[in-house]
Amino acid sequence: MTLFRFGAVLKWEPYASETWRLATAMFLHSGFQHLLFNMFSLFVFAPPMERILGSFKYAVLYLLSGLLGNAAALYLSEWGTLAVGASGAIYGVYGAYLFIAIFQRWALDQASRKTIMIILGIGIVQSFVITGISWSAHLGGMAAGFVLYAVLQRVRS
Repeated sequence: MTLFRFGAVLKWEPYASETWRLATAMFLHSGFQHLLFNMFSLFVFAPPMERILGSFKYAVLYLLSGLLGNAAALYLSEWGTLAVGASGAIYGVYGAYLFIAIFQRWALDQASRKTIMIILGIGIVQSFVITGISWSAHLGGMAAGFVLYAVLQRVRS
């Protein structure tokens, strides 16, 4: 109930229409382990991506991926589902790395490309296998990050 009061995404009328929850849910986590795993992922993957894009474009990528990941969770989940976490935004960063690994191969060495693909593969499998993980937020965030990275690369600073 506390997560709901602070802004978790909830697919339940009338709360499903409270679009502000798509943003606030990114800053809520279901427990210390959830928070720790997400912050570790940010610690490892965010700084290099921010150096590639610059701070403003990185913030756009991160926040829009999180919003779109939460929108995917809202629209693709079962009624009564509560969703929180930064995973949609983090998977948006993963989606940007996927774009680089596929279309900007020159930017990464073979070992880095392989590491990215392994981490993405494990993350996607876990999204479907482990109960309580929002596969829709993960895949929605990843798709958003993939597309947003392509767009942001073309926008002049």
